[in-house]
Amino acid sequence: MNNDFCQKFIFEDADVRGELVRLNTSYQEVISKASYPPPVKKLLGELMCASVLLSATLKFDGSLTIHARSNGAIPLLMAECRSHQLVRATAHIDEKSLQSPELANNHDLQALLQDGKLAIHIQPKNGKQYQGVIPLEHSSLSACLEDYFTHSEQSPTKLIFTSEGDYTSGLLIQAQHTSQHAATHQESGKSQSRWDHLTQLIQNAHPSEILALPIERLLTRTFPSESMRIFDKKAISFDCTCTRERTLSALSAMDRSELKSLLEKKSVIVVDCQFCSTRYKFANTDISHLVSEQTHDPSNRPH
Repeated sequence: MNNDFCQKFIFEDADVRGELVRLNTSYQEVISKASYPPPVKKLLGELMCASVLLSATLKFDGSLTIHARSNGAIPLLMAECRSHQLVRATAHIDEKSLQSPELANNHDLQALLQDGKLAIHIQPKNGKQYQGVIPLEHSSLSACLEDYFTHSEQSPTKLIFTSEGDYTSGLLIQAQHTSQHAATHQESGKSQSRWDHLTQLIQNAHPSEILALPIERLLTRTFPSESMRIFDKKAISFDCTCTRERTLSALSAMDRSELKSLLEKKSVIVVDCQFCSTRYKFANTDISHLVSEQTHDPSNRPH
């Protein structure tokens, strides 16, 4: 049974919104695909929660992806949330590096993503794409995202992630953009004071409560005396967009000499989806035309 969900709430007397996400089934779908060590499982859970929480702040039809590349123990890390709360995630790891004494139980983001780059990519079905680069200046994903939204997007944000066993969860509060003409100096000061107060209160949320308490009890315990409105839950599911046709399209993007070499060595090319592990097999006859198309196309010359 899938009990994964996200749930929005707002503070009645402050321009602040919040969101709670809890993942179990979809999280297990992701971490069961490979033998990920604990630090990678934790980071995948945080990235999945972050993609859901941040996409929930946007009202659009499309996808939000958070991805990282590095020269460290985790060369690639990615989580995606699409419209209707469909999620997927994956990680490429250097197992030898992660087994070293320095990293075996190290949850420091900068250590795991050495010389890394973190980015958010927003792809609406209609409209322009957006990409923001997130500086890796902190030891946790939550701190990096908080800094990015506060300073780059002018949307002060507070995030808490927690994982235990088969469950991962995240709690977000975010200040809403105020009208350009509305805020007097006094009103701005009051809004800042309210925000500072709420960010202090959210620190009291215990990880076990974020993971398990009904949202009404969680918010009452975390924000006592605050008046809030809680919205209906939205179900979250793991879903992969891979197809045989898309996999073939990816093969067509390969260097033709490399593809030709593969065809000469193997009668069948096997491609496993990095997200869902679906295996696609292509016989020589399925893809030989990709090489011949390149060979006879006069526009294809070395770059």
